[in-house]
Amino acid sequence: MGEQCNKMIYRGRLQGSSQCVRKGVVERDGRSYCKQHDPVARHERAKARQEKFNREHSAKKEAFRLARVAPELLAALEAVIDLAEKTPGTAYTISGSVMAQVRSAVAKANTSRKGRTEQ
Repeated sequence: MGEQCNKMIYRGRLQGSSQCVRKGVVERDGRSYCKQHDPVARHERAKARQEKFNREHSAKKEAFRLARVAPELLAALEAVIDLAEKTPGTAYTISGSVMAQVRSAVAKANTSRKGRTEQ
């Protein structure tokens, strides 16, 4: 396997293409390839890059989705608090622990929103 890598590399307009100067260490379909240009290894690296991108993209996509609906959720929680305070003893009564969680979430959201607008 002392042959040179068979991959042709484009080196710019002035130099054009030339053969990779590395020694071939893998043989695929009767051709020698270095570790960088081995078609199987290249495919695996590309697949790993794509999977990493998909993971990061899905996390960003979820964060944008939540950011888009957060104002509506905050308004709904504030409406629940108002309704529960205005109509005690009706079907809109919420247990104390749940109401405390709702108030805490609304207070936290309002605090972080104020911090963002002041920056």
